[in-house]
Amino acid sequence: MEIVFTRLEVHGCLVVRVSGSIDRGGAKSLHDLLERECGLRLDQNIFFDVSQMANIDLTYADMVDLIGPRRRFFGEGPGSRIALWAPTDMTFGMSRMYAALLDQFDSLKVEVFRDRDRAAEFLGLSPDLVDESQMPLVDDPGTGHLPSI
Repeated sequence: MEIVFTRLEVHGCLVVRVSGSIDRGGAKSLHDLLERECGLRLDQNIFFDVSQMANIDLTYADMVDLIGPRRRFFGEGPGSRIALWAPTDMTFGMSRMYAALLDQFDSLKVEVFRDRDRAAEFLGLSPDLVDESQMPLVDDPGTGHLPSI
């Protein structure tokens, strides 16, 4: 699995792009990476692009286990919005399951979109700002490669 993450200057929004295949171990590594390396904050909005995912090998139980240890983190925030851009049937269905599990946290507003522009607008961003070729960068984009476990 390849993880590419870039921080947008606009509204401090974090843009995360994930491509390849993801399983339980990769999903846990992704969560850990977001918290540790990206400086994920409780007041930060996230544009999560899963449009390039080739395979998602996660069960409902896997997703529950991923969220469990982060209950305190998600539950303490002043409020964040997470937009998941998931244009394919596979990515949309899995993203909806994840979003439904996050609905229990009042501090989060999570929506799944098939349309990239609508996802950007949900975060108050101009759609061209989440276009990879037009993205204004604060720092150089970082890339992490996570092995499938």
